[in-house]
Amino acid sequence: GAHAKKGALVGWVTQWAAAHNGCVPQLWMDVACADPGLDMATQLAHLPVYLCRSRRLLVLCGSQLTSRAWCVTELYAWLALGGTLDTVEVVPVASSSSELAAVAASFDTFHVHAIADASKAMIRSRFDLMVTLAGVQRVNEVVRSYSAVVQAACVRHAERARGTASPTVLDEHVVNIQGAT
Repeated sequence: GAHAKKGALVGWVTQWAAAHNGCVPQLWMDVACADPGLDMATQLAHLPVYLCRSRRLLVLCGSQLTSRAWCVTELYAWLALGGTLDTVEVVPVASSSSELAAVAASFDTFHVHAIADASKAMIRSRFDLMVTLAGVQRVNEVVRSYSAVVQAACVRHAERARGTASPTVLDEHVVNIQGAT
């Protein structure tokens, strides 16, 4: 839950700071930073602004991330707005090798028709509009293009997990790193 998520982010920030002379990244995390006073349509409308202000994209990624309309929209928008895969960092959400394999497979096998969580009509209509404008094939290609980055992250995660008793488990979210170089 929230405690594991916080611990994982603190761990990631600690690693980042160690690699960047003690400098910590400025993060914008949709679930924590979006104005709760705004309706979802307005929050989605603000998404491109947040993404454009970000230099890197941190993806806390479990096997269900690619079945979440909001997350897929963020992944698509990152690349559509000029972000690149070399500016994406993935932290896999997995506590076992089978979960790690499921994370990697979720990108390899992605298809827009597998989006299951868009129960809120507004999210569903915005997601469907994105797919209509971009095309099913294009959205599938863009999300699948993350596969190499995800697989490399899964390999690193597995290597680290071999040296620890209990890998970190997170919920999946997409985090924009603002001000990170």
